[in-house]
Amino acid sequence: MEVKTLAVADRTFHRNGTMYYSNSSDSEHFTSWVAEFFGNTITVNGKVWPKMSLKHQKYRFIFLNACQARFLNIYFLNKGNKLPFDLIRTEGDYLTNPVRLTEYLISVGARV
Repeated sequence: MEVKTLAVADRTFHRNGTMYYSNSSDSEHFTSWVAEFFGNTITVNGKVWPKMSLKHQKYRFIFLNACQARFLNIYFLNKGNKLPFDLIRTEGDYLTNPVRLTEYLISVGARV
């Protein structure tokens, strides 16, 4: 079984391709920290809107929600249809039994 680790994040980029991040804050003590940031582009392991072609075999995916404030709804598509998958682990703990799902909402900083 092949294991793929995927860090998913939302980012915003300038036209020249450099990453944009607001440097204004409501706090005088943390001028470069923003309480909530919602980027307009999804990256996976640093790549913008990637697609992955897979062989017909079993895979184990480890997802990290690396967004600062955004929850992510994880699902897999094949020709527009959501594929069922088994959730076996959340936050480092294995489940007693796998749970069959077609999508999973992952919170900020969570790993599944």
